[in-house]
Amino acid sequence: MNNLIKLTAIVLCAGCASPEGKGLMESGPGTGAEVVFDVFAKPLPNVPLPNDFATRFDATSATKRRINASMVATTKWERSTRESLDALDGWGTYQSITVAFQKPLDLHNLIRRHQGDDYDPRDDAAYLIDITPDSPDFCQRTPLDMGEGNFPIVLERPGYFDNDREGDQLLFDDREEDLNRNGKLDLGEDLDMDGVLDHPNTLYPGDSSFKALPFYERETNTLIMKPVLPLREKNTYAVVLTKRLVDEDGRPVKSPFPYINHASQTKALEPLERCLPNFGLGLADVAFTWPYTTQSITADYIAIRDGLYGLGPMKRLAAEFPGEISKLMTLRDSLPGSTINVRIVSGEQFRSTAIDLLKQLNGGGALTASMQEVADHHKFIDYHVVFQFVSPQFFPRVDSEEKPLPLYKQLFDVNPVTGAAFTRPETVTVWLTVPKKAAGSGPSPVVILGHGYTGNKLDPLFYGGFFARYGLATIGMENVSHGVGLDPTDLELARALLAGKGLGNMFDAIAKVDRAFDQNRDGIKDSGADFWTSYILHTREVVKQSAIDYMQLVRILRGFDGAKTWQYDANRDNHDDLVGDFNGDGVIDVGGSAPIHITGGSLGGIMSAMMSGLEPQIDVAVPVSGGAGLPDIGVRSIQGGVREAVNLRMLGPLFTTTRNAAGQLEAWQVLPNLNDLGRVKLGPVDATPVEGDTAVLTNITTGEYRCARVGANGLLRAAVSSDESDQWKIALYSGPLPPPLPPEEAPEGAPDPRSGCVVPEDATPYWTMDTFGIDSKFQGLEHKAGEPLIALGDGFGLRRQSPEIRRFLGLAQLAIERGDPVNFLPFTEQRRILRYGTGETVATRMVVVNTIGDMNVPVATGVSIARAAGMIDLYSPDARFGKTANRVLIDNGVLEAVERVGRYQNSLGQDVLMDVDHFSALSGSGTQDLFDVPRLTPALRLVKPNDRVGGVTGVIFPMVVPTGRHGFDTPDPSLPFNLGSVMLNMLGRYLQTGGAELPMEACLESSSCSFVPPMPAD
Repeated sequence: MNNLIKLTAIVLCAGCASPEGKGLMESGPGTGAEVVFDVFAKPLPNVPLPNDFATRFDATSATKRRINASMVATTKWERSTRESLDALDGWGTYQSITVAFQKPLDLHNLIRRHQGDDYDPRDDAAYLIDITPDSPDFCQRTPLDMGEGNFPIVLERPGYFDNDREGDQLLFDDREEDLNRNGKLDLGEDLDMDGVLDHPNTLYPGDSSFKALPFYERETNTLIMKPVLPLREKNTYAVVLTKRLVDEDGRPVKSPFPYINHASQTKALEPLERCLPNFGLGLADVAFTWPYTTQSITADYIAIRDGLYGLGPMKRLAAEFPGEISKLMTLRDSLPGSTINVRIVSGEQFRSTAIDLLKQLNGGGALTASMQEVADHHKFIDYHVVFQFVSPQFFPRVDSEEKPLPLYKQLFDVNPVTGAAFTRPETVTVWLTVPKKAAGSGPSPVVILGHGYTGNKLDPLFYGGFFARYGLATIGMENVSHGVGLDPTDLELARALLAGKGLGNMFDAIAKVDRAFDQNRDGIKDSGADFWTSYILHTREVVKQSAIDYMQLVRILRGFDGAKTWQYDANRDNHDDLVGDFNGDGVIDVGGSAPIHITGGSLGGIMSAMMSGLEPQIDVAVPVSGGAGLPDIGVRSIQGGVREAVNLRMLGPLFTTTRNAAGQLEAWQVLPNLNDLGRVKLGPVDATPVEGDTAVLTNITTGEYRCARVGANGLLRAAVSSDESDQWKIALYSGPLPPPLPPEEAPEGAPDPRSGCVVPEDATPYWTMDTFGIDSKFQGLEHKAGEPLIALGDGFGLRRQSPEIRRFLGLAQLAIERGDPVNFLPFTEQRRILRYGTGETVATRMVVVNTIGDMNVPVATGVSIARAAGMIDLYSPDARFGKTANRVLIDNGVLEAVERVGRYQNSLGQDVLMDVDHFSALSGSGTQDLFDVPRLTPALRLVKPNDRVGGVTGVIFPMVVPTGRHGFDTPDPSLPFNLGSVMLNMLGRYLQTGGAELPMEACLESSSCSFVPPMPAD
C-alpha cells in the first residue's frame, strides 16, 4: 500500500464487525449491481465516500466527529498528512461523492436522468439531501453534476513533463490497451504499467478523448457525483441511490447489506424519511443510502477576527497585535535644514521617475502605448506612502532548533474554542497611493489590489493612476511568502535609477522590503514558491493566513477615526498628526468610515473572492480571473508554477532518460525546483534499452517499487512515492515483466497490484543504477559521483490517468476546504449569514470578471465563484435564450475554454472560442476588434440589480483574444478596440459608486463618459 490515497484505508471497529440492529428498511432481493462496501479490500478498503462510517466520535469536535484515517504510511510526508486529515471534524463541503459497484452501470440511464433538465429532481437516480433538522436547508437537495459540464476536464496543453504519455485530460484513461481484443491483460499490453488492462473512459468505443466521462470511472465501476454548489458546514447530508439507478442489464442497484443502509447509520438517517416525499419518493424507492457530516469551515476565522477586535477566546490578539501602523517608511532623501515631508512622495515626482522605470522594464526603449497610458494616469495621484503593520501568523516556519520545517508541517495550530494557538509576528509592507482631491475633503475610498501568483505589492505602479482617476486610493501588499523575486544585480540597477531622483529609500521600501525569502539556496528570493503546491494542507494555510492579513489591514484602516494621533508631525506644527493623515493637512486621507474595496487578478482574484465572503467591512469586490474549487484549478491549469509545484509533485519525482546532442542516452531526475521545473543530470545510461523493456524504480528506503515501460528510442519515465533523500535504485529488464495478480488472487504479502509488474526471482537486469554517475547539484546541495542515488525532493509518484490520481484530487478538496473561496461565497450576497462577535455580518457587492478562454486559472473555476455566490441561475430559463444562464455558458463552450476541441472555427478554419459578452459592440460596429469569432446574440452580460445587498452584481466574460487569455491588459489606444479602457472605466465607476453602477456604454472606450474625469494637462 502506498501514496496518499491510502488515507481511505480506514480502521473502524464498527466497520470490522457484522452490522447489528436494523436499517431503515430491508433491501429485499435483487441481482443488480451491488454497492461495494469492503473494509478488507486490498490494496485499499473500498467504501462509498464521503461517509460518516469512516469517522470516529470526538466530544471536543464541533461536529462530535473526526475523520478516521489509518496512520500507516511509507513516507514521512504521507504520515504527516494523514495525521492532519485525522484532525478534521468532518468531510468536504465541495468534495466529490464516489461509490463503486460490483458491475457496470447503465450510463445512458444516468445521462437521461441527470443531464439537460436544469436539475429537475423528479426522475433523478441519485440525490444529496440535507437531513439536519435545524438546518435552513433541511430536506432540500443539492444538485449533483454527472457529466453536465460544470467541471470540464479537457486540457489546453496535454503534456506533463518529460516522456509523458500525454492525453487530453489528466484523470481518466484515454488509450485502448487490449490490442488483440481478447479481454485479457496479455504480456506487453500494459502500456502504463499499472497492472490493469485499460480502456478509454468514454461513453462509446471510439469516442474522442475530448469526450472522456468525468462522472464515471469504468476501470473501477465508480460513480463520481460532484455537488454543483458548496454544502453548509457542520450539516449532515444523505446520499440517496434510488432504484432508478440501474446496471447495464437494467436491474436496480442494491445494498451490500440486508437493509438499505448500514445498520450503524440508521439513527443518523432517520430524518431522511421526512424528506423523501418532497421528491415523490419513499423508503421503498431507495436502493442504498448513507450519511456524511461536513466539517466546520468558519470557526478559525471567527475566533481570530473576533480576537483582533478584543472579543472571544482569542481576545488577547487585540493587545498582542495592535491594529495600528507599526512604521511609516522614509521615502525621500532628507537634506539638512529641509522641512520637506520625507514620508510621502508627490505623484508628479514619482511619475517622472516611473516613466524612466517603465522604460527600463521595456528594455530601455520608448514607452509602449499601453505603458504611456499607465504613466499618464499617474497625473491623478496626489502622493505615495509606504507603511508597515504587524500581522499574527498562525503557522510556524521553523522547529524548536530554528531549522526550517518541511512544508507539510507548516500548519495552523488553532483551537477556536479554547483560544489556544501558535502565533508569531510578521511585518507586512503596504504601498498606498492617494488620489488628488479637493482641499479639506474627507478620506478617499480605498481599493486593495491583490497581486497575482508570484507577484508583489507593485501593482499600484500599473493600476494606481487608473483608480485615482475615479477618486480611489489603492493599496498593494504581499500575500504570504510573496515579494520581488529579482536577481540582486537587476534590483540594484533599478534602485540606482530611483536613487538618482532622491528616491532610493522609496525603492528599498517597495522592492526590497517584502515577505519573500530564498527557499532553494540560490541567493534569490523566491516569490510565492510555497503558495500553490501539492502540500495541500500548507496551501490551505497560506490562503487562510493571507485572508487574516487582509483582515488586519482592514482593521487598521478602520482605526483611522479622526481622533487618535500618532508620533508623526508632517506639517511641522510641533503637534502629533492624526492617525492616517499622511500629508499633515489635518484630515485623514483614507480609512475611517470611507469605503474599502478589493480587487485583483489571478491569485488576487482568488483572494478577492475569498474576502468578499469573509470580511464584513469590505464594501465591493471585483475578482478578476480568479477561481473557486481550488483542486479543479490544479487539474487543468497551464499557469507556470502551478504545473510544477502541484502536478509534478503528484506525478514525480521522475526518473527519465533523454538523448543528448550526440545521441547518447542519459539519466535525469525531473522534479519541482520550488515552483519551477528542476532537471538534474544523474549520469550516462551505459546500456541500449529497447522499446517494450521494463524499468523498475525502487525506493530502497521504503521498499516500494514501480514499473515503467521503455518507449521508443530508449526513452522512459518512472516514478515512485518518495520523501526527499530516500534512496533509489533503477533496474532495466529485457522485454515486459508479468503483471501482478489481481487482489482477489494475490497471496498474503504479494506486491501491491499498482506496482505494475512482478519481478521473477530468476530475472536479471541488464543495467542498474543506484549511485550518482556524475557530480550533480540541486538547490545548492552537491551530490558526488558514486554517492547513493536519492530522490532530490518529495513526491507521490502517481500515475497519470489512474484511479489513484483521481482519488488524490478528491482528498485534496477535503483537505483544502477551509481555504477554498467556494465555501465563503454564499455569504457574499447573504444567501447564508456569516456573523462575527462584533455583530457585523458579511454583505458585499461583487462583479466577477472571467476572461474568455482563461486556462491559467481555468474559467470554469471562475464560474464556480459566480455560481456559489448565486449570480448564475441553475434552474430558471433566461427568457433571452430559452435556457438557464448556466446552460448557456456550458453549451457555448465557455467553461470548456479550450479552442483545440474544434467547437468553433473562424473563416480561415482556425479554432477559436465564442464571444458571449461582445463588449466591442459597445462602440463602433462591434467588429472593430478584428476578432473573426462567433458572437452570442444577444450578449449574455449577467449583471443585474441585487435586492439582497443593493446595487448591481453579476459576472462578465470579456474576450481578450479569440483563443483565450488570462486577464486583460491595461488600456492600449493603439489596438483596434481598446478593451482595457472599457474594463478599467467600467470597473472604476463600479468601485467609485460603491457597486451602484456598472456602466456599459460606448464612451467607456474613449474615456469620454460624463462620469470620467478629464485627463489633467501636463
